Amino acid sequence: SGSTILQIIGALDISPATRPNASGISLAVDPERLFGRLLSLAPTVKRILVVYDPARDQWIMDRARKAAALLGIELHAEPASTLIESAPKYGDYVRTARSGTDAIWLSSTSGLVNDPDLIAYLIEQAWARRIIVFSNTLDHAKAGVLFAPFPDPVALGRRLGTMALQTVENPSQAPRIEALTDFKIAVNVRIARHLGIFGGHEDLSRFDLVLDPTGGIE
Repeated sequence: SGSTILQIIGALDISPATRPNASGISLAVDPERLFGRLLSLAPTVKRILVVYDPARDQWIMDRARKAAALLGIELHAEPASTLIESAPKYGDYVRTARSGTDAIWLSSTSGLVNDPDLIAYLIEQAWARRIIVFSNTLDHAKAGVLFAPFPDPVALGRRLGTMALQTVENPSQAPRIEALTDFKIAVNVRIARHLGIFGGHEDLSRFDLVLDPTGGIE
């Protein structure tokens, strides 16, 4: 009798392109839910600016375009494959974005944004010009972007368990990588107040992690 090896992966930087024979849940956040959280914080946003790696992130950008259309906002996405290509594009975004109506999305968990100098520059410029920046990386919220999602481990574990059971019950089903839908939100209150999103008496209970004005945690 043969045995079946299940390959169910969760909360890793994976995509259908990088792991075509695996099933699981990527760290790439579901764009419709993410954009919904953005608009609940900043309903004046009309356009999202992003740089992405077509080799890794095309699947999530396809979803992002559909999500933006569904929510009535524009998605402006520029391709790049290296930090050398992405840095000037993000620089152009933060220098030309419109305060209040544009938001810059640091979407990639690959090497396109994870450079301390680039992050520091974007946060400094965004502060000076009052530009909304949000990220897929929790550390960026601590550094000074408006908000970032992070996985909900309990809900993620349940979802992975469900996927494993489905694979056992139907082993012939095609492998699939899903975007992360079970996530929590960290908000940087100092940035939110600077942007005029919070006025000082806001209800912070709707956020899972609140970074206070001095960079600590409330």
